Amino acid sequence: MSNPAVVTAVWDEIERVLGRPPSARPAALDLHLQDDLGLDSVMVIELKCRLELRYPALRELPLSDVLSGAATFGQLADRVERLAGLPVS
Repeated sequence: MSNPAVVTAVWDEIERVLGRPPSARPAALDLHLQDDLGLDSVMVIELKCRLELRYPALRELPLSDVLSGAATFGQLADRVERLAGLPVS
C-alpha cells in the first residue's frame, strides 16, 4: 500500500483535474481512474503534469511509463511512489 502522503497528493491532484473541491481521500483505493472517477485522456495528461510538479522525478518518464498497469487510484499512487524514488511504506 502506498505512503499516505502520496495517496493524499495523488487524490488532491485528481480532484484539481476534475474541478472538484477538496475532500477527504476516498476509502476505496480500487476506484477505476476512467470508469469510476471519469478521467479522460486529456485529464490523464493534465494529471501527469500536476504530479510532475510534486514529484520532479516523474518529469523524465513518458506518460505510458507512469500509467503502465495503473488502472485504479491505488495502483496509480503505488506507481507514483515507486517512480518518484520515495521509500515504499
